[in-house]
This record gives sequence, structure tokens and C-alpha cells, in this order.
Amino acid sequence: MTVRSKHMKAVGVTSAALLTIGALASPAAAVSKNFDYNCPAFGAAGPGEDSVNADLNPGSFPATMVAGQTVTNAGASMSVNLDQAQTFFAQSVGTSVSGKVVATGAGNSFPFTMTIPTTPIPQTVGATMQVPASGPAKIRPLKAGTWTVKAGPMTANLTVSGGAGGTQSLAVACTAPTDGSATYGTIKVSKDKTTTAATAGYNAKKDVAKGKAKVRSHFGLRATGKVVFILKKGTKRIAKASDTLNKKGIATHAFKHVKKHGKYSITAKYVGNSNLKGSSGKDTFRVR
Repeated sequence: MTVRSKHMKAVGVTSAALLTIGALASPAAAVSKNFDYNCPAFGAAGPGEDSVNADLNPGSFPATMVAGQTVTNAGASMSVNLDQAQTFFAQSVGTSVSGKVVATGAGNSFPFTMTIPTTPIPQTVGATMQVPASGPAKIRPLKAGTWTVKAGPMTANLTVSGGAGGTQSLAVACTAPTDGSATYGTIKVSKDKTTTAATAGYNAKKDVAKGKAKVRSHFGLRATGKVVFILKKGTKRIAKASDTLNKKGIATHAFKHVKKHGKYSITAKYVGNSNLKGSSGKDTFRVR
């Protein structure tokens, strides 16, 4: 939900506690944007009243991040500004409102969950009202490159009390504008690092050496792409092959006709993808 007051001042973050995973660049200054959500439920208040104004402050965010990294601003805030017609509509439902406002991060926007404290709905004719909310907002770019920090769709799950019909639970779905008014800036996002754990095994009965690679990223993005397996006897390369990582981030390859006695190694090289850096691992085995 938001508020329709062109005269409202932007609501600042009361205490944007910045929680980060990993090292970050210095955070940008806290920003607040005033824009109109589209909330069809308020269309009952009159023509054009589905446009609901809000001041939304997601808190500070860094200028640079790594793909998959999360920054949580615990003190993000919002003020929903209802005009006279929207307030009159709220009066018809009850005398106070509380609940939560939830944005899931759809459309590559930032998610948040904010709590609306019990807020009186003014009962005077011609009144307007502000509905405050606060809670954590998250910034988590999933792709390397330039990530645009923007608001997306949200749902206000409301409890309205004091009305003739008793306490009511209402879900008000709203979409954010796409004209740039709900855009807060950009973040330069680099590729995340990975680790490749390699294991090598040998089946003497079948003369088969099997290499296995498990690839993980530092910030939890699923590794995709290819792993190149290199079989060596001592320092001499014997064979080379590749396999595609499965959904668990695992790739395997079996080298056949491995018979000569000696010490062998299998190196697994993950080549990386558009969001993850490459890495490699190595394991050894002996044919006796």
C-alpha cells in the first residue's frame, strides 16, 4: 500500500542497520523515492483512486557487489499516503489497520517484508492518512554486470478492525510503476568465486578411472556449465574429456583402458559461466 500526497516529505530510514555477507564497498547514502503504486482494490474509492502514493526507502546499498551476495537493510521504511477518497474508502471498512507489506522480488526487484503497526483510520470528513511500515529490505543481484535497484510488485496483508462487519482480513495487491520513478540506482556486480572439489577413483577389474567434480559458489548461486577432466600419469597427459554439471553441481567422467602401473591424477577444471568464475580441483590414485 502507499500514500497519495504530493506534499509528503520522503520518509528516511530510521536506523538502516546494514548486514552484509562478505566484504562490501562503502554503502551509498540512504535514498527514498516517492511514486505511485497501482492497487486495483482502491478503484472502489472512485475513478483513478487505484493509483496509491508511497514513500519507499530501502536503505543504503553498496556501489559494488558480487553475484549472489545479499545485503539486508533492517531499517527500511515505507509510508503509504492515502488521499481523501482513499481514506473515506478505508473509513467504510473500519477504524484501525495493521498488517504486513510483502514484496517477493519479482521481476528482479528488491524484496522486503515490512510491518504496519496498528494505525487509527481518521473518522473525520475530508481526512487523509498515512500508513507507516518498516522492516527488512534485501538487495541480492543474481547476475554479473549492472544491476538496477528498483521496487517491484507487493501485497499488503491487512487486518482492519472496528468496522460494522467486525475484524476483516484484506489482501491488497499492488504493482510498481515501470517509468523509472521506482528506480533507486545501479550496482556494479562482479562474478562470484567458486570452489571445485575433485575426487578420483579406480576400478581395477574394469580398468576404469573415474573423476568426479562438485562445484560450489561462495554466495550460493547454482553452478552451471562444463567441467574439463584431465587424466595424467605422472606429469604426462593421457586423456581429456568434459561433462556438463547437473542440477546438484556435479559432473563426472570415466576414463577407460587405464592399465599401466603407476601414480595417476585427475584434474577437474570448472570453466565458469556468465556469473561465476572458474576453479579447479585435483585428486590422485595408483594403479598397482
